[in-house]
Amino acid sequence: MQTVEESAIFRVLAALNADLWAMWQGSAVGAAFEALGAAIRRSFIAGLFVGAGAAPPSAIGGYLRRSIGAEREIAPAHPVERFLLYFVVMFVPIELWLLTRLPSETKYLGDAAVVLLLVSAAIRLNRAGWPLRRTAADFPVALLLGACVLSTLWNFVPLHIAFFGTRAYLEYYALYAAVVYIPFAEADRRHLILWLLVLAGAIALLGDAQKFLNVATPRQWLSAAEAATTRAFGTMDNPNTFGGFLVLTLSLMTAMLFTKVRGGLRTLALLGLVIGLPALLFTLSREALLAFGAAALIIAVVADRRFLLVLVAGVLLLPIADPHLVSRFTFALSSNYLAASSSYGRLLFWE
Repeated sequence: MQTVEESAIFRVLAALNADLWAMWQGSAVGAAFEALGAAIRRSFIAGLFVGAGAAPPSAIGGYLRRSIGAEREIAPAHPVERFLLYFVVMFVPIELWLLTRLPSETKYLGDAAVVLLLVSAAIRLNRAGWPLRRTAADFPVALLLGACVLSTLWNFVPLHIAFFGTRAYLEYYALYAAVVYIPFAEADRRHLILWLLVLAGAIALLGDAQKFLNVATPRQWLSAAEAATTRAFGTMDNPNTFGGFLVLTLSLMTAMLFTKVRGGLRTLALLGLVIGLPALLFTLSREALLAFGAAALIIAVVADRRFLLVLVAGVLLLPIADPHLVSRFTFALSSNYLAASSSYGRLLFWE
């Protein structure tokens, strides 16, 4: 993809960041992170998560094409395949909202589209002689599947429960695999990401509005000791689900800031972060905040360690952005939370 001139917004941010980066490089903490990043890139662990012979991605979808090396051997994507891909990705954030207004069978529409995509991918691979190659997701997904099997056997989980639980974890890997082996054009990927950013921004804006309008939410979403009355939930059935969706989309937006994409998409990603980060905070979801922090840390170490300065500043500003966050995290360490969660909550479920 042709490199385009940076927008004025990014030029200003780069200028503001230059002095801070110089200070960071001269500090002991900066040197420690520099050494850590270099060690990770040299280690065998990094190789497990990178496809064999795959170069760093230079454009959206470029990594997938280099990982499988199958673009020359499989026919271009059919319009029906493009429709199914668009439908699945755009259906996820509105599925729960639709279920409250349409028959419950609506939830299977996304599953059906994924199955059809997998069938199409299998037909293509069969015609091409199954040109499979390792991709970056295979190893961590294999570990996850192994953990699911071991958990099923160790805890004597009924097979139907194990199946549906594993499906919830692996459904989007199935979608990923279908996308890898159906050669969608670069324009298709770019348009899909464009509309996903627009949809995510609209739903994040709804979450912001829920907070500022002080929309009352069920008290079981908060402890009796917490002063907050609203947890943003967007179009989802609960704020944790909404937080998970925001982790996915905000991580994509953050990564796009360090990727050679069209200037318009990068500006849209930056705008999405401005709208979406407050929405993520307003979910008061501890898991989502920690997950996005981990994702942002990985992006910083791999793509541009200057981004670590932004992360540090963001963490320091969190109590100012929403004072309820501090009590939310400290409550998770209290004896009351541990006792209640061990009896009928999350800790019991994990065990």
